[in-house]
Amino acid sequence: MAINKTKRLRQLEAVKSWSKDKFNTVLMHTGTGKTWVFFDSLLKTKCNHVLILAETTVREETILDDRQKYITFFGKDPFENRQVQFMCYHSLKNYIIPKEVKKKKLFIFCDEVHELITPSRFPYLKRLDSNKFHFLGLTATLDKLGLFTIGEETLTKFQFLDSYAPICYEYHIEDAKVDNTTRDLIVITYEHKLDTRLNIVAGTKFKRWMSSEDKQNMYYNDSVRKSMFLPDSNPQKKFLIRNTSSARMRFLHALPSKIVACKHLLNILPGRTIVFAYDSDTLMKLGIPAIVVENKNYKQDLQRFINGEINQIGTNKILLQGANLGKVDNMVNLSYDSKEGKTKQKAGRLRQDLSFGRVIIFKTLNTQEAKWYESMVQPLLVFPQKTINNISEITKYL
Repeated sequence: MAINKTKRLRQLEAVKSWSKDKFNTVLMHTGTGKTWVFFDSLLKTKCNHVLILAETTVREETILDDRQKYITFFGKDPFENRQVQFMCYHSLKNYIIPKEVKKKKLFIFCDEVHELITPSRFPYLKRLDSNKFHFLGLTATLDKLGLFTIGEETLTKFQFLDSYAPICYEYHIEDAKVDNTTRDLIVITYEHKLDTRLNIVAGTKFKRWMSSEDKQNMYYNDSVRKSMFLPDSNPQKKFLIRNTSSARMRFLHALPSKIVACKHLLNILPGRTIVFAYDSDTLMKLGIPAIVVENKNYKQDLQRFINGEINQIGTNKILLQGANLGKVDNMVNLSYDSKEGKTKQKAGRLRQDLSFGRVIIFKTLNTQEAKWYESMVQPLLVFPQKTINNISEITKYL
């Protein structure tokens, strides 16, 4: 396979920007070769120790695969004569820089670095002696809206990271579309409606009854409104808003009617497909292998998909980033939140070396999900948009 010259040019631009300080963050659209940016940057240093941080262990294998491809193309091994250590983010709290590491001899690479910016993780990085290492953070997404507190500061993820390892280069899905370094996509929105039949078990553990999706939706909306209109003096207000909003989200993510519609979609959709959803139980009910921790065989199922032995899988956060999945024709967004960044990551799972791909989004009308949709879809508006009211209408675009 030949190198995409435009994509390679963008990678080298990112490396050039990073090399000025060698302590920076690069934002690049998924599928544009972020791992090669890491290899190129590492070769710009004399570091003999390398620490690779990632969210899951899946990423270690794909980085090693990419290393072999890099060697094949360029005849250079970025890990040659270097001690390389892989570590998941949750283990960073136990990491100590080796005593033999001298000034600027350690290279810390944070894959999908947005996963590091949490109150429990970020402080463990900041405690390390930055005089001893170079730093590269890579991600396709970095939230510029949501505020949260780490220590005494309340900032967005973008602001936290930019203050530590400044963002030196950005290349987003919109740029990739202009450069033709991302696939031509068609975005198909299925306007799903809540079921009015009695298909929901409602009530408490002491008293249960059957309800409908539309009635439960009204109940959850009412609960959220009541909590929001509590006086600010009520010490429980923030907790109740968070609790009722989370309950509504879990309800919308696990709608039985969505499962029925998605199963029908999978029966008529050609090619290789990934279904993204938050709720693991919902994914397990689709009748396809679910790449979730609740499935004890998820690693084997993932490898079967990569090998082409199966053509449909469902997943949540595990495959949002990391694994090289090969040919993927369809990405189904069964449930989501309002964050644009996750949309970019999911779209990046549709690899650029294929000519065409479909993004299919479930949008449940007259619910909070319809509001999340308006925000999350923004990065995809550079592609042709289609709307269907019946899932069987998908055949128009196959």
